[in-house]
Amino acid sequence: MITPCDSEWVSPIVMVHKPDGTYRLAIDHRALTAVSKHSCYPITAIDIFFMIQSYFQT
Repeated sequence: MITPCDSEWVSPIVMVHKPDGTYRLAIDHRALTAVSKHSCYPITAIDIFFMIQSYFQT
């Protein structure tokens, strides 16, 4: 279900042509990306997290 929204964080839904000529719904996040702050500290790779976790459980 798609409903109207007046939020300042809303992203528009657009129709995009697929290679076979049909359409698909897509969300245009460019406005949200423009105001988002990027983290200086990237997330640790999940496999390293599980490796450390298993080390402390043994």
